[in-house]
Amino acid sequence: MRLHSVRLRNFRGVDDRTVTFSPDGATIVEGSNEIGKTSMTQALQMVIDLPASSKHRDVRSAQPEGRDVGPEVEVSLSAGPYDLKYRKRWIRQPETSLTLTSPSPMSVTGQEAHDRVREILGETLDEDLWKALRIDQGTGLAMPAFDMPSMGRALDRAAGGEQAADRDETLWERIGEEYLTYWTRTGRPGKELSALEDGEQAARAKAEELEEQIAAVEADAAQMERLAADRERLSVTQAESKLLEDELRGQWEDAQKLVGEVERLKALAEAAASERDRVATEQQRRREMIDLLSTREGALSDLVEEAERAAPALEAATRVSAETRAEVETAKQDLGRAEDKQRLAGNDREHLRRQIELDQLRERHERYEAAAETLRKAEALLEESSVDDDMAAEIEEAHLEYERARAAAASGAASVEATALSQVRVNIDGDGLDLDAGQSQRSMVDDELTLEVPGLIRLRVSAGPDSRDLAEQRIRTHRIYRDLCETAGVSTPAGARKAAEQRKDAERDRKEALRAIERDLRDLTPEVLIDKIRGHTERITAYSGERPQDPPMPPDFEEAKRLAYAAETVVEDSKAQFGTLETAARQAADALAEAQAGEGVLTARINDARRDREAAAASLAAARNEKSDAELTAELAAAQMRANEAAEAHRKGKDALESADPESLEFRLQNAADSRKRASEELEANSEEQSRLRVKLELQGEKGFQTLHDEARSQLDHAEREHRLFRGRAEAARLLRDTFERRRSQARQRYMDPFKASIDQLGRLAFGNTFSVELGEDLSIQRRTLEGVTLDFGQLSTGAREQLGVISRLACAAIISPDDGGAPVVIDDALGWSDPQRLRGMNDVIAKAAGQCQVIVLTCTPGRYSGVGRARVINLDS
Repeated sequence: MRLHSVRLRNFRGVDDRTVTFSPDGATIVEGSNEIGKTSMTQALQMVIDLPASSKHRDVRSAQPEGRDVGPEVEVSLSAGPYDLKYRKRWIRQPETSLTLTSPSPMSVTGQEAHDRVREILGETLDEDLWKALRIDQGTGLAMPAFDMPSMGRALDRAAGGEQAADRDETLWERIGEEYLTYWTRTGRPGKELSALEDGEQAARAKAEELEEQIAAVEADAAQMERLAADRERLSVTQAESKLLEDELRGQWEDAQKLVGEVERLKALAEAAASERDRVATEQQRRREMIDLLSTREGALSDLVEEAERAAPALEAATRVSAETRAEVETAKQDLGRAEDKQRLAGNDREHLRRQIELDQLRERHERYEAAAETLRKAEALLEESSVDDDMAAEIEEAHLEYERARAAAASGAASVEATALSQVRVNIDGDGLDLDAGQSQRSMVDDELTLEVPGLIRLRVSAGPDSRDLAEQRIRTHRIYRDLCETAGVSTPAGARKAAEQRKDAERDRKEALRAIERDLRDLTPEVLIDKIRGHTERITAYSGERPQDPPMPPDFEEAKRLAYAAETVVEDSKAQFGTLETAARQAADALAEAQAGEGVLTARINDARRDREAAAASLAAARNEKSDAELTAELAAAQMRANEAAEAHRKGKDALESADPESLEFRLQNAADSRKRASEELEANSEEQSRLRVKLELQGEKGFQTLHDEARSQLDHAEREHRLFRGRAEAARLLRDTFERRRSQARQRYMDPFKASIDQLGRLAFGNTFSVELGEDLSIQRRTLEGVTLDFGQLSTGAREQLGVISRLACAAIISPDDGGAPVVIDDALGWSDPQRLRGMNDVIAKAAGQCQVIVLTCTPGRYSGVGRARVINLDS
């Protein structure tokens, strides 16, 4: 297949663009990102694969954003004997049209056109090859496999085995068809073999099912005998469990009466113990009241002694606090006077510094104004002149070409010389000319020239083909030279060079002006700079009018700095002195406050201690009036005796209850009841199971399982025999296919050499003479050797893997294209990881392969493929 042109309309961001490719050789399509390069390859795949009625996501994504139009693609290509033009429009007014110009002209539309193109490409194009030869944007690192029919035929021819290869391919196809009679392409059993296997398994399952049913009948009969024997045993167990349950129930009722008596004795013992504890608590509270009164009397005595010791310290703290407050006030006044002097000195220093800054700002503004004027003049010149070094060189080159063409035309063109024998008037191409006797006139003949002596003779002189070609070359080069001069606004190459120099001077002036503006403005704008000048001026004027006359203003900025530093030193010393005295005063005040607080707390504590002692004495007297200490002791002894007697009675009742063990009696009673119930339930279940089995055995005896089983075994034997015979044929077919495939693989090693040789030949242009590769079974590159070092493909750098991907595709296309037509190699934005030296080598590779196949390169980097010598270059940005 060869691509001749692709036209896109309303396709993503492309309104209408047609790109024409060289059918043989390389075409390089340059253009900015998102200008529509990749869209061309995607559009080509869409127009082949997707009908006009398709709503595929690729179709929807091709519609321009925000426009209610249908994307449209038209391709012109040749494939085998067919030359065709094919167009589709999707979404809006879908349309498909096909025009065939050879081998016989025809035009069809709609689905018929889509089907016809699919038929033509199915006949002439190896789609696996077409996909393998494309390097789509972002996928250039993938190494394709070239194990495809068209590649196999081409390599067979390259190895000298074309006829044998065709016969082997036919035989291989027949073996494959026979193999697929029994097996799927993935090696699984085919439909008929699977059916025979399923039939055999079904017959075996049916026979096994009948065997299981016969065994189940025999098991049911044995179960009937076991149930009859179990019934007698369960009847005896039921009677014995009933007798034991009645006996244990009487014992359990007696134990429940004993439980009630023990609960009563427990309540009496707990009441007696509670009374004893109450009296003991009251006696303990009496002892605590006596101890509390003694403790509070001792605490009061200690506090009174502490107050007497603290009085002298309070008097001393009061005196020291008054003295330090007076010293702090004096230091505060000294600090205020020093700060006033410092503030004035600082304001003077800032005033003089601002005057210096104002002068600097004014100088910066003047430099900015001068640079801005230079910038304005330079930009005006740049706006007026479009002549740069490239255009000047282009004009000089065009002038040189014109001079060469003019010289060639002058040396190779025919000429006519007319010499007057007497005074005469002649017309040359309609222009009248008077000649004196002996005067001559020579004219160059570009195409035709007419020389006429009025009333006597007319001569027509025609130039030969070479002269016309030279004349046309002269006219064409002159037109190009004249058009370039008119575009540049100059009349001569010298004028163009002068204009280019002026433009360069203007560009230098512009850069210098911009640097000067940036240097002088820095982080400011012109307006902010002017505002700063105005603000500094206003503040300087205002300060000069507001400052007091005494002391006088320092004579300069350095003196102002010295005076400000001296004032700051005085202030710092005053602050330090004030801070020291303030700290001492604060400490004295804290000590006084602490002493005063201690005195108040101590007084409050003495008062609280007196009240606590009086309250404790009053509480003890009231308690003794109600009940004396001796009465309380006697009451406690009597309560202890009653509690001991009640506890002994409760202990004896618990011992009798433990001997009766009511919990064990209750469990044994419940277990006897459960045993009786279980025996009854098992007897009932035994009767139901015997009835069920009796009915089941009667029904199964009527089905004739043995007869059915004999028939099932016969069917199983037949199914096994059919499956065995068919399986044998299937295994034979698989053995034949595996054997032929192994031999075919061995033969393939013979014709892999031409493909490896083609890759090695192209690779040496890029990598040098030490380059070679090893191919895998699928003809993909597995390893690369360079300068004696062999690496697996996956170990190579990103750039090397991308380069090998391009080389292998070009080698494949170069082998297939001369005889089988093949397909174009499409390289979309590849070789971005290649260094300049390797890129030059890859340019040589593309140029070499382009002599044998069609190569289409899409790139967003102009000049990347400038080393591809005979390439057609299309710039989409122009």
